[in-house]
Amino acid sequence: MLTGYRILDLTDEKGPLCSRILGDLGADVVKVEPPGGNRSRRMGPFYHDEPHPNKSLYFWSYNTNKRGVTLNLATSDGRALFKRLVAKADAVIESFMPLQLKAWGLGYHDLRAINPRLIMTSITPYGQSGPDAQYEDPDLVLMARGGLLYMSGETDGPPGRTRVPQSYNQAGAQAAMMTSLALYHRDVHGRGQHIDLSMQEAVANALISVQTHWDVLRVNERRGTSQVRGKVIGRYSWPCKDGYINWCWWVAPGWGQKNYPLLEWMTELGMQGDLWDQPWEEKSTADLKQAEVDHWEDVFGAFFKTQTKAEIYRQALKRRIMLFPTYEPSDVANYEQLRERNYWHEVEHPELGEKVTYPGAFVLTMANMWSLRRRPPLVGEHNREVFGDELGLTTEQLVSLKSAGVV
Repeated sequence: MLTGYRILDLTDEKGPLCSRILGDLGADVVKVEPPGGNRSRRMGPFYHDEPHPNKSLYFWSYNTNKRGVTLNLATSDGRALFKRLVAKADAVIESFMPLQLKAWGLGYHDLRAINPRLIMTSITPYGQSGPDAQYEDPDLVLMARGGLLYMSGETDGPPGRTRVPQSYNQAGAQAAMMTSLALYHRDVHGRGQHIDLSMQEAVANALISVQTHWDVLRVNERRGTSQVRGKVIGRYSWPCKDGYINWCWWVAPGWGQKNYPLLEWMTELGMQGDLWDQPWEEKSTADLKQAEVDHWEDVFGAFFKTQTKAEIYRQALKRRIMLFPTYEPSDVANYEQLRERNYWHEVEHPELGEKVTYPGAFVLTMANMWSLRRRPPLVGEHNREVFGDELGLTTEQLVSLKSAGVV
């Protein structure tokens, strides 16, 4: 899909998913790191628990389909080399704090003078301007300030943090879409542009119905529940024998019938209580009382606790019940559907002498627009290829730049 585009990736841990998605879609992505490697290379866990810049599983996860070079942008020689790369690039993805690149003479307007068609995507905690622009807040704070932490965790407990850096990933995924759109716009109209992405805003954009419920109903949703017109509270996360499943009951004409496949299964096991007597199709969300909702959920909840996630899911597929299990990482690794669609890919790591399993395409298409072509780069692995073969630097020049701390 993006074959023929050159992307320069200057991101640390805050934005690499953006360029990884672009690389997965065919773009030639060059990861530009400081000498010694990006700080995300020192983030665990590590392959075989051996801390090493080339063995960070965190780095591996977000940097497939990229070549890698090292370049010290704090030096004049480093900046000069980077500008030569920019002249041949279609986009630059960066996550420096606002004003840093400008101070080095590498801000958007500086690079645009070199390449007027350039797309520059800046991924920062709160955008390039505004009262919080210089706050270098980490993922946990951004999840809180974006609203996701408020929605995560047990209903009556403290907020629960998602295991992966959601603010970084939400920003990266949204930045990939924005960059793709900007490239399309550039190809049609001939103009580059600067994309200013706030990670806090990216998190807020991912809260689905929370903003709508406030804007329309002036209702603040409660963690782990769904509020109906601000009057009653219903749950959608249910404990079962070995974890949790997600499901919600339905009322109103055309909607209440969605409860019946589950009630048929409950009836076979004698656990339906009086729920068949409820006029699901005749009820309105406007007339519900909390006491009756609590009663329904007591009966449904007691049933779910007698079943495992696997059994509930199997019956849901068989009976066409609208629900899904909450999976742990081990569940995902062994998920039958992912195996059937050949989601997992074995990637050769010559430096390790073995293959490593990586996740595959986020979507399958007829055009086969996604591919996993290369493992994550080693530190400075493609310096000679990019600076030598493509920019024309000699071996002596590269050795001199290396000794001076430029590459």
